[in-house]
This record gives sequence, structure tokens and C-alpha cells, in this order.
Amino acid sequence: MEDFATAIMGTDGLPERRLQARYYVRFQPRGDGQLARPRMTFYSDGENPLWMARSKRGWVSPDGDELRLSRRVRLRRPASPGRADLYVRTEELLVRSDEETARSELPVYATLGPHEMRGTGMIADLHSGRLQLLSEVEGRYEE
Repeated sequence: MEDFATAIMGTDGLPERRLQARYYVRFQPRGDGQLARPRMTFYSDGENPLWMARSKRGWVSPDGDELRLSRRVRLRRPASPGRADLYVRTEELLVRSDEETARSELPVYATLGPHEMRGTGMIADLHSGRLQLLSEVEGRYEE
């Protein structure tokens, strides 16, 4: 399917998350699917993006709760009052919608406003907006 788009709505009728892709192929009878140029958006209030993720390739589980992004993965938490823009680059990312987490075991590079961080492995809490680098962490803090 070309120009694929789907949204998961909350009990209030507002979108909680939206998945879009240039191309989507669903495999029967398993129900999982491959995505080309996937983009996933998580919303805090139905209209303002809390997190946005994109990559060149993706895989989605049959129930839609697991999204695996690969090749040039970008994860962004837009700036909000009291919070700087957070931008993350890696090569693979596992997004668990049911747990509201995004994880990678590969090298990660992140910028938070003017600050830079790098490490191996990360966990992002998609609900709270918190990002944790797991090992070999280095950073540069700008005043």
C-alpha cells in the first residue's frame, strides 16, 4: 500500500499516536508488516507532537504495539515550555507503544539544545520525555 497512514485514538477521541509510511506491505497470515520511510508521532494532547520518530525502513508487529526502525533513525522531542529540543540519531530503534518506550542498543548521538551527548544504548520514556543513555556516555555542555 502506498502512502500508508493510521492513527490510534484515545478514549477522548483525540489521536495518541500516528504511523505513516511511504509504502507498507503486510504479510499474511502472520500479520506483521514492512514499512518504507516510516514516521511515528506520539501526541500529548491530541494535536501537539510529544515525540516524532522516522527512519528509512521499519517493521511493525501484528498488533501494532511494536515498531522496529532501522537505517538512519531519527527521534525528536520538540521544544516545549521549560524544555529544549531533543534530537537523537541512531541506526536501530525499538518503539513499544504499549510501554511508551523507545530503545536502542547501538551507538546513539543526541543534542539537547546546545548540549551534545553520545553513548551506547538508550531508553526514552515517551510519556515523561526522559532520555537515558546506558553506557560509554560522553557529553559536552554549553553554557
